[in-house]
Amino acid sequence: MTRSCPAARSVLPNMEQVMDDQSLMREWASSPYRLELYELNRPGRPDGATPIGYRFYHDDQLVFEGDDIAVPAGQTLDAGQTLRGVLGFVALRPGDVEADYFTRYTPAQVAWRDQHAEDLAGLLAEWDDRDADGAT
Repeated sequence: MTRSCPAARSVLPNMEQVMDDQSLMREWASSPYRLELYELNRPGRPDGATPIGYRFYHDDQLVFEGDDIAVPAGQTLDAGQTLRGVLGFVALRPGDVEADYFTRYTPAQVAWRDQHAEDLAGLLAEWDDRDADGAT
């Protein structure tokens, strides 16, 4: 799984037109978190990876939204492995990546990261493929 820019953005312009109920591929929830994955209907990248859209919520508040993650060729777009990969990007903390990774985070995203990313990372450390199977 690859990410094409160094950090997720807040609500993106025109995302409502790109990511709607018809393009929703998968939703995963484990209170207080929820992740939605969207098919973007865009051509794949030259390396064969396919871009997807995502929305990540905490207590039903949108924290991250983007279209900057691509699923490698041969991996199912809505697989548990994809869910875990996107959640892994959301759970990154200082020390996990270069310092400039977070430069495009909004103040609200930095606050969320500082307060909650470690808890999400702990959930991912205990991840079992069955966790994704129960997703809605």
